[in-house]
Amino acid sequence: MISPWQPWIACLALGSAPLLAAGGSLCHAQIIVSPAPGTATLTDEAVVQSLGDAARVRLRLIRAIGPKLFLLQLEGDDNDADCAAAIARLQADSRLLSVERDVRRQRQ
Repeated sequence: MISPWQPWIACLALGSAPLLAAGGSLCHAQIIVSPAPGTATLTDEAVVQSLGDAARVRLRLIRAIGPKLFLLQLEGDDNDADCAAAIARLQADSRLLSVERDVRRQRQ
């Protein structure tokens, strides 16, 4: 039987983190975002990247759902499965008028 600690031990010996933990985001949510007036459209990948960097999350545009509404995938490393802290950081960004969890896509 292979111990679950073996990847950790091997990686520690090599001075790196194990691949198992590399892509493991702790919070995942779909959010509906409305940019503030004067903010470039969220179809611009650089704008989405900048918003994510400021909030310390990864954002990916899923689609536009209206002229000023966008559905985004949010992934963060916060230790809360509902992403409350990550969403609060996005809500504090002056470039965004509103940020809400897409409750229709909420995990049951």
